[in-house]
Amino acid sequence: MPMSLLYVTVPNSEAGEKIANELLQEKWIACANLMPAHKSFFRWEGEIQGSEEHVLILKTRRLDRPALTERIKDLHPYECPCILTIDPIHTNPEFVDWIYKNTEEI
Repeated sequence: MPMSLLYVTVPNSEAGEKIANELLQEKWIACANLMPAHKSFFRWEGEIQGSEEHVLILKTRRLDRPALTERIKDLHPYECPCILTIDPIHTNPEFVDWIYKNTEEI
């Protein structure tokens, strides 16, 4: 049973909590970790910019990534959100089983 982690940056904790709660209620994910603010630097519209962001780490079964990505984009305040999927090679089997019990196959 494969699982995935999604790394998603958000502008503040409120946005992160909103996305996490919606995805939990809809059973897209089994767990979310919201990391504290950090400074991000990036190029946007031809200029180098910096802002504080939070990181959401979402834990889910490996599923329909385009549909999950679209759902996150629907909930996300950014025009072009960072949504990275990480597929772990080695995982605790009991933890993966817990993820499958707490998500739905989409």
